[in-house]
This record gives sequence, structure tokens and C-alpha cells, in this order.
Amino acid sequence: MAADQTADSKTPAWRDSLAAVVAVCFLLAFLVLVILMFTQRGGSETAWSRLVYLLTGVEAVAFAGAGWVFGKEVHRAQAQHAEARASQAETDARQASKDAETERLRGVRMAQAVQTANAQPQPQQRTVRGGEQEVSAGAAPASALGSVADLARRLYPELYP
Repeated sequence: MAADQTADSKTPAWRDSLAAVVAVCFLLAFLVLVILMFTQRGGSETAWSRLVYLLTGVEAVAFAGAGWVFGKEVHRAQAQHAEARASQAETDARQASKDAETERLRGVRMAQAVQTANAQPQPQQRTVRGGEQEVSAGAAPASALGSVADLARRLYPELYP
């Protein structure tokens, strides 16, 4: 079944060929009827009415066939271009989704690292002033880490409970 499929459509190749043959046959029948009508110009009114009646049916099918033959070729390039754009849009959407997930994971890692570092006690620093020892918890590193933790909370609020 896949062997008789055309590359650019889902219909079997024999159906496209049959439709083209039928369209050409009706176009030829239409041409023959038009020539016959020109030869019957001087005939009776009854014969002329019958030929016109016959011509209208063949004309509708012949014009539909001509539209199918010519319209198929005209719109093929547009359809292929639209399919290419749709494929590119799907690829772009998948890439954007991957990028968003990567960014989310990076944010989670950063939030965990900041939260862990902020939760750990800071080492105490000993300073000597005039012979007296003064113990202080390193205020400068803690405040810098606290500001990074606040930044992480503002950038990634969904990651913090």
C-alpha cells in the first residue's frame, strides 16, 4: 500500500492518475459537444435545446476537472511552503520548551544552593581592639549572601515555599 502512495499526498497514485484521465476525457467531450453545436446551428429548435441541455452537464464536470488539474499545480507550492513553516514552528516550540525546562532547572539549582548557603551559620571572626578580643559573626558575607537569596526569591518565587 505504501508503494502506491505519492510522496507529497496521502492519496494513492492510481487515484490521481484516474482523476486526471477522467478530467481530460470530460474536457475532450466538452470540446466535441461545442463543435457539434456549431455544426447544428441551422437545425431544429428541439435538437438545439437537447444539445444545450447535454452541454450544461458536461460543461460542469469538464470545468470541475479543469479546476482540479490546474488548481492542484498552482496550490502545491503553497501547501509545501505551509507544511515547511508548520514543521519549523513545531521545531521552534520544542526548542523553546527545552530551553524553558533548562532555565527552570538552573533556577532550582541556584535556589537550593543559595538556600543551603544562607541556612548555614557564618564563621565567627575574632577581632582585637586595644587588647580585648571581640567576637562577631562575619556580617559582610552574610549580608551579601542574604541579598543574593532575596534576588533568587524575587526571580524564582515559585521555587520557594
